[in-house]
Amino acid sequence: KLQIMDKHWEQALITLTNLRKNYPTYHYSLQLLKNVYIKLNQWGQLNDILPDLERFKLLSSDEVEALAKLTTQHRLTRAADLSSLYNLWDSCSRLRKKDPSIICSYAKRLIDLKEEKQAQVIIEKTLKKQWTSDLTLLYSQLSHIDTTEQLATVERWHQEHPSDINLLLAIAKLAEEDGFHHKAVEHLKQAYSLKPSNHIAGLLAKIYDTMGNSNEALQYMRLMLSKNHDG
Repeated sequence: KLQIMDKHWEQALITLTNLRKNYPTYHYSLQLLKNVYIKLNQWGQLNDILPDLERFKLLSSDEVEALAKLTTQHRLTRAADLSSLYNLWDSCSRLRKKDPSIICSYAKRLIDLKEEKQAQVIIEKTLKKQWTSDLTLLYSQLSHIDTTEQLATVERWHQEHPSDINLLLAIAKLAEEDGFHHKAVEHLKQAYSLKPSNHIAGLLAKIYDTMGNSNEALQYMRLMLSKNHDG
């Protein structure tokens, strides 16, 4: 516990591993191991002790479920290669494969590993069944689709979800890439009016600067740097 208090995580891990090996009935070591595994981002090892954490009632069922979900997300986003990623996905329960945050983690890692066509399938299939705002931003990152086609798709989604901020940002991104700067500004301003943030102010400053509108760029730059600004 002193090693944990001093944030000597690697040393604490060695101590707890030995403690669990020599005193397997000392279940409190599992609770400490859980905390150390999280600090060290050792999600696979954490996943291995989840059944014991529940079996010995060190965590409630709800706490175990929340931790299992978090563990799955991190393991998906850290998958070393496509084979590992597919194996992890296949090991997920049917219910977990319907969880928006899990799907986002999976789709994001597919994009990272250049498996964009499969990511597109997952994203479009999911959005038809359940609207998941974060997936629209991931969709705008796909590079294998014609940008004009992507823009038409997100604009169709926008008709049904006119106030979705992530969707507005996706439209703005694709519009700018396709050369429609005024359309990008229009949707960024709409997003900004719904939820002012430093991020959106920065995007507006950047695109106005690209358009040669230094006054507007400066205005949003000041908003972005303002201490009173949200986000």
